[in-house]
Amino acid sequence: MGPDAADREAATTRVNVGFGTALAVVAAAGVAVVLAGLVNAASRPLGWALACAVVAALVSPIVDLLGRHVPRALAMVAVLLGLALLFGAVWGGLAATVADNVEALSDDAPAAAASLEGDHQVARDFRLKERVDGFVEEMESQAGASAQLRRTPATLSTYLVTGILVLFLIGYGPKLVAGALRQVADEERQRRVAEVGAAAVQRWRRYVWATAAQVITVTLVAWGAFYALDLPGPFVLGLLVGALSAIPMFGMLVGAVPAILVAAGFDGLGTAAVVAGFVLVLQILEITVVHPRVDARTVEVGAAVFVVVALLGYELYGIGGAVYAGVLTVLVLAVLDALEQPDAQPDEVAATLPGRAE
Repeated sequence: MGPDAADREAATTRVNVGFGTALAVVAAAGVAVVLAGLVNAASRPLGWALACAVVAALVSPIVDLLGRHVPRALAMVAVLLGLALLFGAVWGGLAATVADNVEALSDDAPAAAASLEGDHQVARDFRLKERVDGFVEEMESQAGASAQLRRTPATLSTYLVTGILVLFLIGYGPKLVAGALRQVADEERQRRVAEVGAAAVQRWRRYVWATAAQVITVTLVAWGAFYALDLPGPFVLGLLVGALSAIPMFGMLVGAVPAILVAAGFDGLGTAAVVAGFVLVLQILEITVVHPRVDARTVEVGAAVFVVVALLGYELYGIGGAVYAGVLTVLVLAVLDALEQPDAQPDEVAATLPGRAE
């Protein structure tokens, strides 16, 4: 054996895996598979619990305000019952409108796309008809009359259970927060955590409520404009513009694409240009007037992060997943912002400290 062969043999490392090590690896893999299955099976109840926590955090200031004049338990029931009745009345009134609009778009949008493909090579290259057909199928599966009928029994039972959980979280939320803060032994650090949490939640609430008001306003304005232009399915087209207005900087323009295509297919490029110009004005107002004022009092949210997280939420849980993913993203950004500039009010901080919760 030469020197080189001896050196190679000396440099060779042999690893012997014992039976116990191999068994531990197999057991760890099995535990990982079981845990993954448990998490997957529990994902829906966990999602409901998280959604209930979000709702409780958003409506608790209303309960606190009403609780100054009536017993807190009565305030909790009154607020939640009022919100449930309001939501039920609004949804009951809009469900038929949404279903009718979806049916109208299902009939008219493919025809408009086919008309555009016949007149423009760009539309044919883009396979516009195929994409519109897919969009229509998605709308029917989410908001069509048959989809609403299928979801109604499960929806009622779900709202009943989640409503009870929201009541529990509103009533015992302060105590749960105080208990969590007790796990921080250092008093100064405990106060710091309370300051950051109070400031973040305050900014988060403001941003969510401001965005909700913007979505409702833009939806109503766009609905009226599209109705005046005699577009098919004006409410659904306006709802797309309003819902996507939650995405900062360019959401309305993206939401207006279906309305622009429908207008171009039915009434020509002139009407499409009117729709595009109208939505562009709304988007400019959002960028120059609304967005700076909201950011100054809440938290600055970038469009890229919001879009990525909302898309992930939509892939996992549909429209509801996209909404709650966006809401939770704003909360995370508010916490990061509050770490640099906490501005919680003293009373809010005191309410979260151990021993101060009601």
